Amino acid sequence: MRPHARKGGRVNMKKSIHIKIVFCFFLFFNSYIIAQWQSIQTTFNTTFIDVSVVNSDIIWACGSSPQLSIVRTTNGGANWTNTLSGSLITHVWHTSAIDENHAWVTGGLYDKYVFATTNGGLNWVQQIYSPIEFINFIHFFNATTGIFLTDKVNDTIGFFITRNGGNNWYRSANSPRITTIINDNCMGFLDSNLLWFIDDNYLYKLTGGLDNSWTSSILGFYPYNVDFKDSNTSFATDGYILKKTTDGGLTWQLLTDSVLGQNSNSLSIIPYSNMVVVTGTNRSRVSYDLCSSWQNIQYFNHGYYIDAMDTNSIWLTGLSGTMYKYNFNYLGLQSNQQVIPLNFVLYQNYPNPFNPVTKIRFELPKSGNVKIVVSDVLGRNITNLVNQYLEAGLYETEFDASSNPSGIYFYRIETSGFVKTNKMILLK
Repeated sequence: MRPHARKGGRVNMKKSIHIKIVFCFFLFFNSYIIAQWQSIQTTFNTTFIDVSVVNSDIIWACGSSPQLSIVRTTNGGANWTNTLSGSLITHVWHTSAIDENHAWVTGGLYDKYVFATTNGGLNWVQQIYSPIEFINFIHFFNATTGIFLTDKVNDTIGFFITRNGGNNWYRSANSPRITTIINDNCMGFLDSNLLWFIDDNYLYKLTGGLDNSWTSSILGFYPYNVDFKDSNTSFATDGYILKKTTDGGLTWQLLTDSVLGQNSNSLSIIPYSNMVVVTGTNRSRVSYDLCSSWQNIQYFNHGYYIDAMDTNSIWLTGLSGTMYKYNFNYLGLQSNQQVIPLNFVLYQNYPNPFNPVTKIRFELPKSGNVKIVVSDVLGRNITNLVNQYLEAGLYETEFDASSNPSGIYFYRIETSGFVKTNKMILLK
């Protein structure tokens, strides 16, 4: 089981963050909504550094500047609690949680410590001081098994493992030798049988168990982000170049040289889906067909660290106590009433080309009669996908072309104040 999408969401912000913080509070936790993303405003003046998603209700996040915070919500972001009250922790960097009670953070002096709570943050206990270097990454697969990685010493990184919830940690004898300092955004996991990180233009992988040896393969370029869909399929990008491997990283093929047209902060494949989110400095993009096509999404202020359990629980960190939540729960033509779009939108179908089924998403900022018609290149009506009154919200429908020949088709939405036609291709 793949528990999280934490991999690509790391950016090299080691030791300090030089960002001007704007202090602001809002009476409502929804300050604005753009497309599927909500800006969730907590009541803490924190630049959130890391986030750990347990499920759609339980989320942990942490940050140190200007307010030191390890926050937790148990109701999907409606309310947040700072769990650091009375704690002796002076700094935090990364976090990993498995439920509403059990969580771990890295931090303290020079970010060489691991702290743990078993009661939802009422008490935090120091578990280990790393004599190696700065801790880049921590993750717990369950209540007993966890890992963290540190910067290198004498060209060898520190790969630490616990089998008893962090009460005891040991440094793996197979800690890999590398040439440079690994960046926070260059490591991740599918499960305890597949971990990875990037060093320079090499991909390092650990497969088959935490006590096995690491292997390396050359990428052929210098990406900032990498993520695996499964043990064979992975994508890597520096924000410009996007490459794909289907053999676990042994060989890579170029998909595009302009994913964002700028350095990217994260690339994350969302579990149990073909959705990929790439965030950047001035714009971000999303793919619903595993990097075959892309759509622009909103600019995220900070938005570096991402974590997700599935498409209904995707969270991104932000500035000034802000978290970004992806709220895109399509169930046929059932409206998601929690998200009211700002504008009418008819998205490009996905996948496209398709065979034989494709999905069509659309957004309605107001209620009304909606009609979506599919036609062929001669203008003949093939089917009416939608023809009914719909409340404002987010929607998805499917077009099944099993009985139709290959070719170009068009789908057209008509509603009060909005008409648009898109083209799609059926390839059998």
